[in-house]
Amino acid sequence: MTRLTRDQVLKITISSRNRGERLDLRGTDLRGTDLRNMDLSGAVLTGTKLSGAYLTGATLNRAKLSEVRLSGVKLSDAKLIGAKLNGADLSGADLSRVNLFAADLSGADLSGADLSGANLFGTDLSGTDLSGTNLTGAKLSGAFLNEATLNRAKLNDVKLKGAKLSKVNLFGAYLSGADLSRANLFGANLFEADLSSVDLSEADLRGADLTGADLSGAMLNDAEMSGACLVDVTFTGAALSNAKLIGAELIGANLSGASLDKATATWADLTRAQLQQTSLRWADLKVANFQGANLKMANLEGADMQGANLRESNMRQANLKGANLRDADLLATDNLPGARLQQAVYDGTTIWPDGFDPTLTGAISED
Repeated sequence: MTRLTRDQVLKITISSRNRGERLDLRGTDLRGTDLRNMDLSGAVLTGTKLSGAYLTGATLNRAKLSEVRLSGVKLSDAKLIGAKLNGADLSGADLSRVNLFAADLSGADLSGADLSGANLFGTDLSGTDLSGTNLTGAKLSGAFLNEATLNRAKLNDVKLKGAKLSKVNLFGAYLSGADLSRANLFGANLFEADLSSVDLSEADLRGADLTGADLSGAMLNDAEMSGACLVDVTFTGAALSNAKLIGAELIGANLSGASLDKATATWADLTRAQLQQTSLRWADLKVANFQGANLKMANLEGADMQGANLRESNMRQANLKGANLRDADLLATDNLPGARLQQAVYDGTTIWPDGFDPTLTGAISED
């Protein structure tokens, strides 16, 4: 196979266009060839050897590069709009600021690649390996990332609004400041991911694993997190108003200073959770488990805690005004005498600490 020079490629390109034919470079050897800023739009490059080629600033819109080996290739500032790169090897490639709008990269290997500032709007990245990839500042809104692998990937400040990320692997990924509002993260792996200050409002996180993740200062208003694993997650200062956490595992989670007003956390497990100064006004907390939780100065005004387990929890200066405590278990609760219980409702099934008299607190009995 003869290795083509830049001039030879240029002659073939001009000849093909003069004949009105699609540029066909299948099976050619372009290893190490200087193709910088060249217009190869619509080229068929399947089976072409491109390792070591220089493609910086090249135009490859609608080009066919399926399963091509482009490992370590320099493609910065290139245009690959609508290109077919499914199954291609782009590991370690320089794709900074590349335009991959609506391109097909499904099943491709992009591990360790530099995609900082890239345009991936509407790009198909389903099943793609993006482990350790730098995606800082990339535009990923509307991208398809279902079942993609993004272990330890850098996604700081990335735009992923409405992205399809179901069952994606984001283990240990860096996503601080990213926009994931309305994203589909159903069943995603976000174990120990950095999600600080992330916008996840209205996102679907059902069944996702966020064990040990950092969600401090995150926006999770109206997020769907039912059945999610949130063990040891940091939610300090996060906004979770109207969030759904039905049956979620929040064992040991830190929700200090977070806002969960009107959230639904029925059957959620908050064993040993930190809820100091957390706002849970009008939240639905029926049958939730707060055993051993720290609720010091928490605001539970109007919360529905029917059937909740509050054994051994710290209720020091907690506000339970107007809360529903029917069938709640407060046995061995610490500092309950210092909590505000005015207009809280209880009945004969409510279990109080030994020696505690709810009639002296302003609580209302509905026996």
